[in-house]
Amino acid sequence: MLTIRGYYLDGQSAKRVDATLQSQNSSGFSLLTEEQSISIECADINIEAALGNTPREVSLGKSGLFISEEHEEIEQLSKLIKQGGFPFSLVHKLEHNLVSVICFTLSVIVFIWALAVHGIPHAAKTIAFEMPEYVEGHLSSSLEVLDATILEPSQLSTTRQQQLHLFFKPYLQDHEMLHPTVHFRSGMDANALALPNGDIVFTDELVKLADNDQQLVAVLFHELGHLKHKHITRRILQDSMITLAVFLITGDIDSVDMLTGIPTLVVDLAYSREFELEADKYALEMLKQSNIPVATFAEIMLLLSNHYESDEQGNQERKITDFLSTHPRTQDRIEQVNQYQQTH
Repeated sequence: MLTIRGYYLDGQSAKRVDATLQSQNSSGFSLLTEEQSISIECADINIEAALGNTPREVSLGKSGLFISEEHEEIEQLSKLIKQGGFPFSLVHKLEHNLVSVICFTLSVIVFIWALAVHGIPHAAKTIAFEMPEYVEGHLSSSLEVLDATILEPSQLSTTRQQQLHLFFKPYLQDHEMLHPTVHFRSGMDANALALPNGDIVFTDELVKLADNDQQLVAVLFHELGHLKHKHITRRILQDSMITLAVFLITGDIDSVDMLTGIPTLVVDLAYSREFELEADKYALEMLKQSNIPVATFAEIMLLLSNHYESDEQGNQERKITDFLSTHPRTQDRIEQVNQYQQTH
């Protein structure tokens, strides 16, 4: 308990009386005189700056003024107020009650889980769809970052690229509001990705893997689904919000890496399973609308799965990577195609 002796002036008269300022068992103080006891909230306390060895003045808000020559105790009071709490308050009580500590810790874990799983994704989705296009356009440098790091110029012939551009053209025109532009690159194995500004990248390896161009259209619709639902923008916002939440909880400024983390995020292609299935569903809907067999999507997914599984080392490792992967298992995606065919 912090106790400071001094004098009290009530602000109503010039009378000065002996008084003691004592800490309570909560975030506040009691001012004790011979005639009265006044409760003082921590927020009402304002300590004047020290001036040599002159008595320190402590403003008590509307309650008056407290003056003391106990400089060390006043400094302790100042530190407590700056810390925003008292060692004998809630934290102090929790430290001496194991059950309370466990309950409090579990409550914090549940809160953080709910925030990360439900609150932040919902907020990110709302912001992404309300975000002006010019703001989202600032993310357009992502392709430049990839070109400077892991992507290489396409080795496809100019004729083949023009052929695909012509084949994709009517489908891209139907999505003109998304501003899609197809690019061909090499260096990322068989893959495709969509960037927030509408850039869609097909790798040479994916083009060569496909049995026909309709399978590539199925992939195109999948990437357009990511753009339509603003998946990567939402993911960037989610990761930034989580980073900010970690900073607010830990106070570690080094943890805040929102801008520099965006290129890594794009390279990672860390869409959630939910995002992938949502893009899959959109691809199936667009295939049906374009009079292309929806089984085409299952065909290219199976080709991709077989391509990557040939590089896996053992069934156990494949199970682990399937579990940890942000992409749904190929079998689950094919099952979604089958269900779609049965219901449509």
